[in-house]
Amino acid sequence: MKTMLKKIATTFRGIRLRRYLPLNRFSLQKGQFDFSLRFATQEDIPAFLAVERDVYAGDAPWTYSHFKHEITENRKAVFILAERGSRIIGFAGARLMRSGREMHLTNLAVLTQEQKRGIGSLLVKELIRLAGLLGAGQFTLEVRRDNMAAQGFYRKLGLQSQQIEPAYYEDGMDAIDMARNLIHD
Repeated sequence: MKTMLKKIATTFRGIRLRRYLPLNRFSLQKGQFDFSLRFATQEDIPAFLAVERDVYAGDAPWTYSHFKHEITENRKAVFILAERGSRIIGFAGARLMRSGREMHLTNLAVLTQEQKRGIGSLLVKELIRLAGLLGAGQFTLEVRRDNMAAQGFYRKLGLQSQQIEPAYYEDGMDAIDMARNLIHD
């Protein structure tokens, strides 16, 4: 855990934060859950790919290289995961953008048999909390225009639709930009 906190501290060095927070004090939420949260490592990537194949009916939108870059090389990215015992049941990733003023959700997936149990909500809430602690003023994401369930999920977490991104996805589907202002959180 200390190694991961050092990575995060290094990741955000030089970014002007709204307020100072020593990252070695940051820990993921604990509570009355039957799963735990932790920061992801490169060793978790094969499990992430398996979760994606489950969620996306055999496809994996991100490759091993995508995850490796975000987890080990991108100094402005962070991935957290939910696990029950040693089994990864979901994950979420985000990246600081616009000189640290915005945290952007890049990826979220929870095993299909584990969905609707609050795991995805907790993962996103933790990233929103981290964004606020790091001084980001906004939390953003894109969602498929035809994915009404996901839009409703994000609205329950306080995100609001901003604008449509035409033909954003490879299949030509539009995306909806969603955002949550963190300045008053």
